[in-house]
Amino acid sequence: MNIFDKVKLKKNKKKIVDFFKEQEAAGKLAILNIDGDCLSILRSGYFVYFEIKSDRGTQHPYQIEMQSKVEGAGGYYYVVRDIEEVMSIINFFYLQKDIGRVC
Repeated sequence: MNIFDKVKLKKNKKKIVDFFKEQEAAGKLAILNIDGDCLSILRSGYFVYFEIKSDRGTQHPYQIEMQSKVEGAGGYYYVVRDIEEVMSIINFFYLQKDIGRVC
């Protein structure tokens, strides 16, 4: 990853983290952890894990294992690269009524 990729990832990550914090403050979701990856439970009852990556970033073996665990427990796991992806996924879950809620 070159310096430009690192700067872009840092900016995208800040936008995504800020968005999560705003949504939590508005009572729309509850954040369990923000640390490199964003793990959250949406108020609509869905368990959703967001892994933030650069445009060319790929999952490490331990992240693939985490994805299997999250999905095996009925959760949803997404690798996201920008704020638009995060907003699209969250909006999708707020519009759904009958897919597997875990909370």
